[in-house]
Amino acid sequence: TAIPVEVVRREIPADEISDATVIFGLRDLRERYAAENHIRFLAERDALTKLLNRSTFNDRLAEALTKSDETGIPLTVMCIDFDHFKELNDSFGHIAGDHALRELGERLSELFSDNVVIARVGGDEFVALLSHPEQSDMDNVIARSRETAQQILDCVALPVFINAEHRAKLSASIGIAHYPTDGNDAESILFHADLAMYRVKQSGGNDIVFYSSEMDEEYRFKRQLSSNLRHAMENGQLELHYQPQCETDGNDQVIHSFEALLRWTDPELGSIPPGRFIPIAEETGLIVPLGEWVLRTACKEAARWKNPLGIGVNLSAVQLQKHELPELVAEILNETGLDPKRLELEVTETALIHNPARSMKILSDTKKLGVRIAMDDFGTGYSSLATLQNFPVDRIKIDQSFIKKLVSNDQAIAIVRAVINLSRDLNLEVIAEGVETDEQASFLNDHDCRSVQGYKYGYPKPISDYAHVVNPAEFPETTANRDSGIETV
Repeated sequence: TAIPVEVVRREIPADEISDATVIFGLRDLRERYAAENHIRFLAERDALTKLLNRSTFNDRLAEALTKSDETGIPLTVMCIDFDHFKELNDSFGHIAGDHALRELGERLSELFSDNVVIARVGGDEFVALLSHPEQSDMDNVIARSRETAQQILDCVALPVFINAEHRAKLSASIGIAHYPTDGNDAESILFHADLAMYRVKQSGGNDIVFYSSEMDEEYRFKRQLSSNLRHAMENGQLELHYQPQCETDGNDQVIHSFEALLRWTDPELGSIPPGRFIPIAEETGLIVPLGEWVLRTACKEAARWKNPLGIGVNLSAVQLQKHELPELVAEILNETGLDPKRLELEVTETALIHNPARSMKILSDTKKLGVRIAMDDFGTGYSSLATLQNFPVDRIKIDQSFIKKLVSNDQAIAIVRAVINLSRDLNLEVIAEGVETDEQASFLNDHDCRSVQGYKYGYPKPISDYAHVVNPAEFPETTANRDSGIETV
C-alpha cells in the first residue's frame, strides 16, 4: 500500500575523523491528509444532510457555466422545495424535521454523479445542477431534465420514518431553468428556476414546472403591486365597502348585519380586486397590519351606528396563526366600544387546517370575548364535517359557487339542501352567499334558509350609501334601498 510521507534530509558536516553524514527522516502524512480532507469536507458540505452547501454549489455552478460557454452544451438548474415541511416541524418537532432532512439528503445523494450535483442551500430548500455531455440538442436536454426531476420527486415521495408510530409522506415542488436560454449568468438562472418553483407551490406542489418569460413579467407586476400596496396602507388609499346580510320572509327583507369588504383603487393601476392583492399581502407579511386595519376600521365604523346591526370581518390564514389575535380583538373592542356580540369573524376551512391545534386554541380564546365565529366558503375545504365538530362555529356560510348552480345543477341542489339540514341538526345558523336571482332566493326560502347575502339584496358600497339603514333616525321611519328594493324599518 502506498503511504504518503514527507521526507526530511539533513547533512551533518564531516570532521577531522569521520566523513560527512546524511540523515533522512520520513513523516507519515496519513493522519494529516485525513484531517485536511475532513476539514475540506466540512467546509464544502451541509452539516445535516452531507450534501454540498450553498457556497460550494455556487463554485461548481460557476465552473459549469464557464465550461458550457466553451462547449456550447446547455446546463440545467433545478430549485427544489419540500411541500408543507413546516407542518411536519409543527406537528412532530424540529428534531423530527432534521431527521427527515437527513434521510432525504441520503436519498438524494444517491443521484449525485459527475453529471448531477445536488446541494442544500437552506431550510428545506435544495438545488440541483445537471450537465448534459454530448447533448446539445434542446429537446434531449429538456427530456433528460424532466426525467431527473421525476426521479427526485419519486425519491422524496417515499415515506420518511418519524418514530415507531408515524411515517411522514412528503412531496416536492421543482422549478427548472436552462442556461443560457433562461439566463445569462448564475444569479439569473437560479432566480428563474426559483420563480418556476414558486409557480409549482402556488398550484399545490408535487410537480415540475419549466421557467417561461411570462413568469418574469408576473413577478415584476407582483413586486410593483406589493410596493404600491405598502404605499396605499401608509397613505390612506384603502377603504371598506359594506355588503348587507338580510333576513328574508317571503317578499320582505330586513338587513341584520353587514360584511366589511376591503377595496383598493391604485392611482396608477386603477381598481385592484381583492383576489389579486390579498395573496400578495399574505406572501409579503403585509396581511397582518392590513388585517388589523380592516378589523379596527370596521369595528370603529359599526360602533357609530345608531342601529346596532352586526358586522362581519374576514380573517386570513396568516392572522389565524397569530397567538396574539385574541388580545388584538379584545384591544379593538375596548378601544372602539363595540359590543362583542355584534362582531362576527369569518374564517375558512383552508385557514384552519394549516395547524388545527393552534387554530382551535386561538379561535376558542377569541370566542371567549363574546364574538361570533362564521365558517366562510363552507363546502369548499378539506374536511367540513370534522371542522364543524372540532371548532367553535356559530354560523355556516354556504359558498356562492353552489348557489350559482342552484337552478341548473342537481349536485349543487343536493349539497345546499344537505348543508341547510345539517346546520339545523347541529343548531347552527346558516347564510347563503352570492344570491343574485329570484329562482335562487325562492329555493332558499322554500328550504328554510332565511339568511341571505348577494347582489339581489345589495352591492358592496361605502357605508354612506346605507346611512338610512345604520342611522334610521336621521331618515324617515321607513325607507327603501334604491338599488336592491330592500325595505328597512
